[in-house]
Amino acid sequence: MAAKVPNYIRVKRLTSTYFICVSAKDTVARVKDVLCNTILNGDKLAEEVRLYIQKPQGGYTLLEDALQVEKAGLENDMLVYLTYYDQDQGKWEDIQVSQPEELDDGGDDEDDVEDQSLSRKEKGKSKA
Repeated sequence: MAAKVPNYIRVKRLTSTYFICVSAKDTVARVKDVLCNTILNGDKLAEEVRLYIQKPQGGYTLLEDALQVEKAGLENDMLVYLTYYDQDQGKWEDIQVSQPEELDDGGDDEDDVEDQSLSRKEKGKSKA
């Protein structure tokens, strides 16, 4: 009998992504507890966070605490969005996901390297 590979979900907020191992029988409340107590170091209570999944047609669906992972439709490697309750404003924050900055692919890097190597070779070899 082969060992069962654990399932995990990716929980994303702003530029952070957290990987959480889940069981089909876990509840969303349990996932939130694990997230808050281990990954967020107890900085947030489970009641201060919400988890969402993206709908196929756009928008987001709130995952209710009582739902089991399996019944909530959470599958292996699924992306889940995390929001916090903003005490100062008295409301839940919007889903916030920042895209990473694109790498500079100017293509001029090779030319710069060639120019530097030429200048090093010719350094001090001017006509007298």
